[in-house]
Amino acid sequence: ELQSAFDAAEASQGCVALALRGEGERAFCAGGDIVAVRAAGLEDKPTTPFFREEYALNARTGALRESRVVQCSFWDGFTFGGGVGLSVHGKYRIATEKTQLAMPEVAIGLFPDVGASLALASTPGRAGEYAALTGARLDAADV
Repeated sequence: ELQSAFDAAEASQGCVALALRGEGERAFCAGGDIVAVRAAGLEDKPTTPFFREEYALNARTGALRESRVVQCSFWDGFTFGGGVGLSVHGKYRIATEKTQLAMPEVAIGLFPDVGASLALASTPGRAGEYAALTGARLDAADV
């Protein structure tokens, strides 16, 4: 669905910005990616197709930085894991006082991926590096 939105935005001469915001109270997270990977592992199914799709989508959000279409992500609440990957690559990120950003997957042995490692390493005061290594939550002032 997001790939289609990106395609449409880039194809439209009238579109100059693409706004991304989370759905409902959870902002950019739902844990669906971890649930899907765990389920596949329990059923002894390969997880490669899932990661291929997720990484391709995140690469696409990063490529928009070079496009005439500006991506702006609104963080209003939790922005965790795969949600960070979807939203962190845009040119603009707006965090509200309710924003909490984290990579909780590190608690189960995964590492921040989809470019989140690079973005977290660029936060002021090394707070992002700390969050990437520990899964700690950052608030709006940290990001």
